[in-house]
Amino acid sequence: TQQSQIAAQQVQIQMLSRQVQQLVGAGQAPERTAATVPVAPGRGAAEISPAQRALEKPKADVAKTAHRTPAPVASGGTKASLSLSGQVNRAGLFYNDGATSDLRSVDNDNSSTRIRLKGKVSPSDDLTVGSTIEVEIESNSSRSITQDDNKSVQDTSNDGTRNTSHVNFSERTIEVYVDSKKFGKLSLGQGSTASDKTAEADLSGTKVVASSDIKDVGGDLFFARRDGTFSTVAVDTVFRNMDGMSRADRIRYDTPSYQGLRASTSLSDGGAWDAALHYGQKLFTFNIKAAAGYANMASISSSVETQFSGSLSVRHNSGLSFTVAGAVQDMSGAANDRDPRFVYGKLGYKAKLLKFGHTALSADYGASWDQSVNGAEGDSMAIAVVQNVTDWGTELYAGFRRLKLDYPGLSLDEIDTVLAGARVKF
Repeated sequence: TQQSQIAAQQVQIQMLSRQVQQLVGAGQAPERTAATVPVAPGRGAAEISPAQRALEKPKADVAKTAHRTPAPVASGGTKASLSLSGQVNRAGLFYNDGATSDLRSVDNDNSSTRIRLKGKVSPSDDLTVGSTIEVEIESNSSRSITQDDNKSVQDTSNDGTRNTSHVNFSERTIEVYVDSKKFGKLSLGQGSTASDKTAEADLSGTKVVASSDIKDVGGDLFFARRDGTFSTVAVDTVFRNMDGMSRADRIRYDTPSYQGLRASTSLSDGGAWDAALHYGQKLFTFNIKAAAGYANMASISSSVETQFSGSLSVRHNSGLSFTVAGAVQDMSGAANDRDPRFVYGKLGYKAKLLKFGHTALSADYGASWDQSVNGAEGDSMAIAVVQNVTDWGTELYAGFRRLKLDYPGLSLDEIDTVLAGARVKF
């Protein structure tokens, strides 16, 4: 009868419910058994009960969507962790040199497009052993474009024209390290030297578009004479912030940090060496970041013997900040009787003016002396804005810079640049 069939179904549902409860605790999926619900008169083949259907549907949904979920980055070691990160930083660069003007699509060399892999393992609470591989991929670096780039060439593969660009694929960091909270950090391989970034402490929030390394935007542009012809003087020969020894194949040691202060030293391939102090701390209502470095490059350079560089950046809780930086080189050889110098200053303001992220504004000034020849004096002024979009991991930015140069024997026009773009981090 119909009542007996309903009773049989209820018994079957209760049995399946108990099976589900038992197997959920064991973390397993229930097996399908040969038992089926009795067939109602005139219904034909056996039907799956509502309980069985409820059990099978999640399994089917998982099977349908499993291939859509990307596999996480994982280490080949059983104890090591592995992380993947990086960024893409693209912009439009407009320049006017007094004789010509152009709009270029560039990779912002203030903070280039890059990919980073980090692996580490911690044998103890004090010790971490790790490695870093970081490469940059710059198509049309904002530092490398020039006025005479050939931007359109014949592409025989499709009988059309295409734009070509300078592509730079290079290593930034390829190193292994041992880091002890008690004894410090020892790094071996390609990476930052001790004095790297000592002229670039900056808490303004606009470093991505306006930094002390002025040559990162338009560095290979040539100054034009006032008669419309071009000189052989490029921006990067007269606007260098002389920021330590950059990155190199080296061995480096960093002391443990004490009250925000740490010391470091490195020995590079070829015999160049350097030492630096780095400081980062919050004191009362001020965030402070500072660095100072000394580099001895006599063994790898025919012109530069030693170099001092330093910077200081302070930001108040109100969002106001100031930054200063400077460097000087001691040249070697009788023909190099000049003393290249560089100074830089920036005023900034950072606040959450919009609900989706902080806004940063800045104005800066930089000056250089005797960097390419005695008597060469450069002046640079810039304004910049950066808008953070926190949920997108994105910074939108724009900046204007004017470059002026007094050069012995030449009458040169100014160079104006406008850089606007976006940096997306992942």
